Amino acid sequence: MYLLKESINSNYLSLDSIQKDNFELIPAGIISNSIRFDKNFITLNVGDNDGVKIDDGIITKFGIIGIINKTSDKFSSGISLLNSEIKINAMLKKTNHFGSLFWDGLSHEKVKLLDIPKSANISKGDTIVSGGMSYIFPKNILIGVVEDYSIPESTNYYDIKVRLFEDFGAIRNVFVIKNNSFAELKSLIENE
Repeated sequence: MYLLKESINSNYLSLDSIQKDNFELIPAGIISNSIRFDKNFITLNVGDNDGVKIDDGIITKFGIIGIINKTSDKFSSGISLLNSEIKINAMLKKTNHFGSLFWDGLSHEKVKLLDIPKSANISKGDTIVSGGMSYIFPKNILIGVVEDYSIPESTNYYDIKVRLFEDFGAIRNVFVIKNNSFAELKSLIENE
């Protein structure tokens, strides 16, 4: 636990710096949150009237929580990071090697990171952050630390277990993170 706290204190991206990078934060309270199913969701007490839109991100100062998938005037629902159908672009902070982060359904405290090449210098305790290769989350949002890793036979990529910084079973308040360039970026990416 000390390693987690030390890494959080020395590495997290301040919420103030996010707002300077063309992103806006909307504070929200959690109405409901599931962690025990294959497909977990979070319901928030903010919605269209507050500026929340589908595909906005959900974060805390300790990490990525999910992505908004439904909104009404006063409420919104998000796909939790603890949902087997969501993948997030993430990277090894010390080397910038990036891969795909997903939940394997085994523990609400851990996720997996794949596609990091074996050429990356990796150690237990290394910080994992958002990779910034999406229009939802900026680069360097905390996710967790490397708990264990291996290179499966006949592959050149690590299979990494990541312990999340955020305790999904105890969160009560979050921020919806809006990319103010979302529409332009999404249009550009979809027209490639």
